[in-house]
Amino acid sequence: MILRIALLAAIVLVALTAANALRHVIEWPTRRDVSAVLVVRVQRTMRRYGLLLGIIEAGALAALLIALFRIPPGSAEMWLIGLAALCVAGMMGVWAAWLRPLNITISKWLPEALPPDWSHHHARWVTFHRVRVILAIIALALLLMGLFARPAG
Repeated sequence: MILRIALLAAIVLVALTAANALRHVIEWPTRRDVSAVLVVRVQRTMRRYGLLLGIIEAGALAALLIALFRIPPGSAEMWLIGLAALCVAGMMGVWAAWLRPLNITISKWLPEALPPDWSHHHARWVTFHRVRVILAIIALALLLMGLFARPAG
């Protein structure tokens, strides 16, 4: 029963994480017509939003780890779920190492006085979110493959 609950929670939370990461990439393309002022204003209003996403990602990782330790060792599903957990941990690592410092830097800018290289920072921000999208989609695919690798019964 605990395994089923952990797997259900993992699917929902990893899917939410993947959807959110994809939303970032879709909403903020690296086009020249994206307003720097808009980017800065949105970044400044999103500070508390990061806490909610952190809770969702930590919950996804916790659910994956709970499921991982309830699955028989050495099975195909163990490897698939373990790799999914590594992808979610990698997403969290990309955020902690690169996105969080970049978010803090951007949130300190004043819309009236942007640095001349603001588009470079914005392009890095989008690139790091694209990496997170790839990791999230891989994690979700591995998790679903792990579920279908389970024998019926």
